Amino acid sequence: MKSMSAGHDAAVIVVGGGHAGLEAALISARLGVETLLVTGDPERICTLACNPSIGGSAKGQIVREIDALGGAMARIIDRCELHVRFLNESKGPAVRALRAQADKAEYARLAVEMVRAQPGLRGRRHGRRPHRRGRRGRRRAH
Repeated sequence: MKSMSAGHDAAVIVVGGGHAGLEAALISARLGVETLLVTGDPERICTLACNPSIGGSAKGQIVREIDALGGAMARIIDRCELHVRFLNESKGPAVRALRAQADKAEYARLAVEMVRAQPGLRGRRHGRRPHRRGRRGRRRAH
């Protein structure tokens, strides 16, 4: 991810590199607006939880709506899915849903790659490196 030096301004600043932050930053940059994505670690945006699934009854609807608006989440999962299945097939069409399991590391890597490739979008680390505590409870840098 490109770094923005202190002397440059951005018209839009997006705080947080989760799914919503990624989508907001990408769409802003695609509209031609200079955008800064501020996150704890620009190399780990869109890190999935311990259950790395995209879709399901509620989230699947959101993913489809984001995809219809040109979002990135569905395109990323299409490139790194490990397992896809339909849920609630024995029930009516209103409750059927698609869910995909993702390769966690690949999903985050593809998200970072997408940000790096987007003109007008720059990333920046927020804050200092985290500290660890030594045996006596004192904070020490890595």
